[in-house]
Amino acid sequence: DGRYLLVNNRFDEIFNLNRKAIIGKTDYDLFPESQADVFRANDRKVLATGRALESEEVADLNGEPRTYFSTKFPLFDFNGVPSIVCGISTDITERKRNEEALLRSELKHRMLFEHANDAIFLMQGERFIDCNNKTLAIFGCNRSDIIGNTPLAFSPPRQYDGQASSV
Repeated sequence: DGRYLLVNNRFDEIFNLNRKAIIGKTDYDLFPESQADVFRANDRKVLATGRALESEEVADLNGEPRTYFSTKFPLFDFNGVPSIVCGISTDITERKRNEEALLRSELKHRMLFEHANDAIFLMQGERFIDCNNKTLAIFGCNRSDIIGNTPLAFSPPRQYDGQASSV
Protein backbone atom coordinates (compact mmCIF):
# COMPACT_ATOMS: atom_id res chain seq x y z
CA ASP A 1 0.00 0.00 0.00
CA GLY A 2 3.00 2.30 -0.54
CA ARG A 3 4.06 2.73 3.07
CA TYR A 4 7.69 3.32 3.98
CA LEU A 5 9.19 0.38 5.88
CA LEU A 6 12.79 1.60 6.02
CA VAL A 7 14.82 4.62 4.97
CA ASN A 8 18.52 5.32 5.36
CA ASN A 9 20.20 8.15 7.27
CA ARG A 10 20.75 10.16 4.11
CA PHE A 11 16.99 10.27 3.43
CA ASP A 12 16.53 11.70 6.93
CA GLU A 13 19.23 14.31 6.33
CA ILE A 14 18.10 15.35 2.85
CA PHE A 15 14.45 15.81 3.74
CA ASN A 16 15.09 16.93 7.33
CA LEU A 17 12.83 14.27 8.71
CA ASN A 18 13.09 11.82 11.58
CA ARG A 19 13.29 8.22 10.39
CA LYS A 20 10.79 7.09 13.03
CA ALA A 21 8.32 9.70 11.79
CA ILE A 22 8.67 8.43 8.20
CA ILE A 23 8.04 4.72 8.82
CA GLY A 24 4.44 3.86 7.97
CA LYS A 25 3.91 7.05 5.95
CA THR A 26 3.20 7.16 2.21
CA ASP A 27 4.61 9.44 -0.46
CA TYR A 28 1.38 11.45 -0.12
CA ASP A 29 2.20 12.13 3.53
CA LEU A 30 5.69 13.43 2.67
CA PHE A 31 5.51 15.10 -0.74
CA PRO A 32 3.16 17.31 -2.75
CA GLU A 33 0.44 15.31 -4.50
CA SER A 34 1.82 15.78 -8.02
CA GLN A 35 5.21 14.40 -6.96
CA ALA A 36 3.68 11.60 -4.91
CA ASP A 37 1.59 10.58 -7.93
CA VAL A 38 4.77 10.08 -9.97
CA PHE A 39 6.59 8.20 -7.22
CA ARG A 40 3.63 5.91 -6.60
CA ALA A 41 3.09 5.25 -10.32
CA ASN A 42 6.73 4.18 -10.63
CA ASP A 43 6.39 1.92 -7.60
CA ARG A 44 3.26 0.31 -9.05
CA LYS A 45 5.02 -0.26 -12.35
CA VAL A 46 7.85 -2.09 -10.57
CA LEU A 47 5.36 -4.30 -8.71
CA ALA A 48 3.29 -4.96 -11.84
CA THR A 49 6.25 -5.93 -14.02
CA GLY A 50 8.46 -7.49 -11.36
CA ARG A 51 11.38 -5.64 -12.96
CA ALA A 52 13.69 -2.80 -12.03
CA LEU A 53 12.86 0.66 -13.29
CA GLU A 54 15.24 3.55 -13.85
CA SER A 55 13.76 7.03 -14.08
CA GLU A 56 14.26 10.65 -13.20
CA GLU A 57 12.12 11.85 -10.34
CA VAL A 58 11.76 15.36 -8.98
CA ALA A 59 11.31 16.08 -5.28
CA ASP A 60 11.12 19.42 -3.51
CA LEU A 61 13.89 20.07 -1.04
CA ASN A 62 13.47 23.23 1.02
CA GLY A 63 11.17 24.66 -1.64
CA GLU A 64 13.60 23.89 -4.46
CA PRO A 65 12.96 21.12 -6.98
CA ARG A 66 15.77 18.57 -7.04
CA THR A 67 16.14 15.94 -9.76
CA TYR A 68 17.04 12.40 -8.79
CA PHE A 69 18.07 9.45 -10.92
CA SER A 70 16.12 6.66 -9.24
CA THR A 71 16.49 2.94 -9.57
CA LYS A 72 13.57 1.04 -8.13
CA PHE A 73 13.47 -2.72 -7.96
CA PRO A 74 11.18 -5.35 -6.49
CA LEU A 75 11.76 -7.68 -3.57
CA PHE A 76 9.84 -10.92 -3.88
CA ASP A 77 7.92 -12.82 -1.20
CA PHE A 78 8.33 -16.56 -0.60
CA ASN A 79 5.88 -17.28 -3.44
CA GLY A 80 7.95 -15.30 -5.95
CA VAL A 81 5.48 -12.42 -6.03
CA PRO A 82 6.90 -8.88 -6.03
CA SER A 83 5.74 -7.38 -2.75
CA ILE A 84 8.17 -4.61 -1.75
CA VAL A 85 9.76 -1.84 -3.77
CA CYS A 86 13.30 -0.76 -2.92
CA GLY A 87 14.70 2.44 -4.31
CA ILE A 88 18.09 4.08 -4.66
CA SER A 89 18.14 7.72 -5.74
CA THR A 90 21.08 9.91 -6.70
CA ASP A 91 20.76 13.69 -6.82
CA ILE A 92 21.57 14.78 -10.39
CA THR A 93 20.25 18.33 -10.11
CA GLU A 94 23.57 20.02 -10.86
CA ARG A 95 24.21 17.73 -13.82
CA LYS A 96 20.74 18.52 -15.21
CA ARG A 97 21.32 22.25 -14.76
CA ASN A 98 24.67 21.97 -16.53
CA GLU A 99 23.08 19.99 -19.38
CA GLU A 100 20.36 22.61 -19.76
CA ALA A 101 22.93 25.45 -19.75
CA LEU A 102 25.00 23.61 -22.35
CA LEU A 103 21.92 23.08 -24.52
CA ARG A 104 21.00 26.77 -24.30
CA SER A 105 24.58 27.69 -25.21
CA GLU A 106 24.60 25.25 -28.13
CA LEU A 107 21.31 26.65 -29.43
CA LYS A 108 22.60 30.21 -29.18
CA HIS A 109 25.80 29.34 -31.02
CA ARG A 110 23.88 27.35 -33.64
CA MET A 111 21.68 30.39 -34.28
CA LEU A 112 24.75 32.64 -34.63
CA PHE A 113 26.40 30.06 -36.90
CA GLU A 114 23.37 29.68 -39.17
CA HIS A 115 22.54 33.38 -39.43
CA ALA A 116 26.04 34.82 -39.86
CA ASN A 117 26.67 36.88 -42.97
CA ASP A 118 29.98 35.12 -43.53
CA ALA A 119 30.71 31.66 -44.88
CA ILE A 120 31.69 29.42 -41.97
CA PHE A 121 33.16 25.95 -42.33
CA LEU A 122 33.76 23.55 -39.44
CA MET A 123 36.51 20.98 -39.85
CA GLN A 124 37.64 17.91 -38.00
CA GLY A 125 41.11 17.01 -39.00
CA GLU A 126 41.36 17.41 -42.76
CA ARG A 127 37.64 17.17 -43.54
CA PHE A 128 34.67 19.52 -43.44
CA ILE A 129 32.07 18.42 -40.87
CA ASP A 130 29.64 21.33 -41.17
CA CYS A 131 29.00 24.66 -42.83
CA ASN A 132 26.43 27.39 -42.44
CA ASN A 133 23.67 28.44 -44.82
CA LYS A 134 25.63 31.47 -46.03
CA THR A 135 28.37 29.09 -47.23
CA LEU A 136 25.81 27.20 -49.30
CA ALA A 137 24.46 30.44 -50.76
CA ILE A 138 27.91 31.81 -51.60
CA PHE A 139 29.17 28.61 -53.18
CA GLY A 140 25.85 27.62 -54.72
CA CYS A 141 25.97 24.05 -53.47
CA ASN A 142 24.41 21.58 -51.02
CA ARG A 143 25.80 20.46 -47.67
CA SER A 144 26.43 17.03 -49.19
CA ASP A 145 28.83 18.70 -51.66
CA ILE A 146 30.94 19.95 -48.76
CA ILE A 147 30.57 17.63 -45.75
CA GLY A 148 33.19 14.88 -45.73
CA ASN A 149 35.38 16.58 -48.33
CA THR A 150 38.79 18.11 -47.85
CA PRO A 151 39.42 21.72 -48.88
CA LEU A 152 41.38 20.50 -51.91
CA ALA A 153 38.55 18.20 -53.04
CA PHE A 154 35.88 20.91 -52.71
CA SER A 155 35.68 23.36 -55.65
CA PRO A 156 32.12 24.21 -56.66
CA PRO A 157 31.33 27.29 -58.71
CA ARG A 158 31.31 30.36 -56.50
CA GLN A 159 28.45 32.84 -56.45
CA TYR A 160 29.26 36.16 -54.87
CA ASP A 161 27.61 39.51 -55.65
CA GLY A 162 26.00 37.85 -58.65
CA GLN A 163 29.39 37.02 -60.17
CA ALA A 164 30.34 33.38 -60.79
CA SER A 165 33.95 32.38 -60.51
CA SER A 166 36.06 29.34 -59.67
CA VAL A 167 37.55 28.74 -56.26
